[in-house]
Amino acid sequence: MKNTSSETVMGRPRIGVSRQVKITLPEWDWVEIEQTIDRREYPSMAAYFRYLHEKEQSLRKNE
Repeated sequence: MKNTSSETVMGRPRIGVSRQVKITLPEWDWVEIEQTIDRREYPSMAAYFRYLHEKEQSLRKNE
């Protein structure tokens, strides 16, 4: 990937627009989410929430 100054850009390609979101959940939910990530079912908290969003979008399309 090249930027406007013709320098090579390192790192992962962007998958979308980043926005900061604050979510309040009960502590036990956070513990379960963190354990899920620790078991490497998802590589990160962001990946976990992206999966949930994609799953919800898929369910809406199938209605």
